Amino acid sequence: MKKNFKPKGYNSLSPYFVVKDAQRFVDLIKAIFNASELRRYDMPDGTIMHMELIVDDTVIMLGESSYEFSPTQLLVHVYVPDVAPLSIEWTHRIERITLQIGTDVRAG
Repeated sequence: MKKNFKPKGYNSLSPYFVVKDAQRFVDLIKAIFNASELRRYDMPDGTIMHMELIVDDTVIMLGESSYEFSPTQLLVHVYVPDVAPLSIEWTHRIERITLQIGTDVRAG
C-alpha cells in the first residue's frame, strides 16, 4: 500500500497568497466563502506568518507580506453559489458583474 503523501483533507495543489494586511484578506475569505481556519502561526508582532483556510473542498494558504516576501499578484478563478454577497463584500475590488458565458457569471 502506498504511503499517504499529503495530510488528510488536503488537495494536491494549494494556492499560497502573500498579501499586505493578511488579516483583512482572511476576514473577507471567511465572510464570503464561510472558510474555516485549519492552522495559524503568528509573528511576534501579531501579523500572520502562515495560515491555512479550508474553502469548500480547497485548502488555501497565506501569509503577511514582508521585506523578504513581497505581496504577490494572482488571478484566481472561484465558483460560488451566489454572486450577490461576493459583489457586495468586494465592491472595492469588483467593478460589476460583466459577462455570463453559459452558466458561468464573470466579474471584473
